[in-house]
Amino acid sequence: MAQADRTLEALARDRGPDLLAYATLLTGGDRAAAQDLVQDAIVKVFGRMRAGFTPDVAEAYVRRTILDLRAALRDLAPQERAVVVLRFYEDLTVPDVADRMGLAEGTVKRYLSNALHRLGARLGPVDDDDAVGSLPVERPSGGGAPEGRHAVERSGR
Repeated sequence: MAQADRTLEALARDRGPDLLAYATLLTGGDRAAAQDLVQDAIVKVFGRMRAGFTPDVAEAYVRRTILDLRAALRDLAPQERAVVVLRFYEDLTVPDVADRMGLAEGTVKRYLSNALHRLGARLGPVDDDDAVGSLPVERPSGGGAPEGRHAVERSGR
């Protein structure tokens, strides 16, 4: 087993519950949104992992990433945040987002472009393909999460 795999396994096993509790506080008690937030932060951190990463260091990076992503999304204008949520979290097409929000497709594209530019300036480059699965968002309660978004939960945490 590779070092990265061992570190991820140790992080999920030993610190997964604490990270989930931390994220749950940040999402106002929404456990599903918290699970998504932890998953997205882990993916972001482990995508940039360096040799010698220990579970302690990984946990610190995951906690920091959770705060950075939430703060960046909160800085978006409400319409920008809404199109990001619908496009990347709900996985709707631009025409579907436009229909749901009662906007022209060009307006949705402008909001997406502005949002991705602002997120990129704060978090580093974010392109359309990279944004899917890397932007945690709060969802209204009752909605299901997309398949594959709960690795921490599947690991038993």
